[in-house]
Amino acid sequence: RQQQRRSGKRIAQATNTYKSPTRFDIVMIADDSLIETRNPQSKLVGRAKGLYGSTCQHQLAIIMSMSFVFVDGPNNGNCISLFGNNKSIVPVHKMPIVSNITMFLLAGGYTVAQTHRVDFKSTDAIVGCIVISVH
Repeated sequence: RQQQRRSGKRIAQATNTYKSPTRFDIVMIADDSLIETRNPQSKLVGRAKGLYGSTCQHQLAIIMSMSFVFVDGPNNGNCISLFGNNKSIVPVHKMPIVSNITMFLLAGGYTVAQTHRVDFKSTDAIVGCIVISVH
């Protein structure tokens, strides 16, 4: 049986959030699956845990603070954290690695994220990530 793959939950919003086409002023929390491929049945390798919120009234712009916690393979038990703008409408974008613990303590790098699918009504998205880290 597959685990639930998405978990984005609204934790705060303004009174006019749903009048905005960009969902401005909404804040979400997530504990999502990190899987090997974009196939929903692929192997679970970790969890993406954090916060994200819509920060622009005129175009889609999301600020994100997310930790990738690995639960399998050589990085099992390790974590990297990202913070930055997630431009979901831009096909490929980069976010810096800002914090690391365990074996990645002194690592630096960035994540290249590619949005494969986004549903603005449900705020559900499938985003592929390539993590480039030097440690």
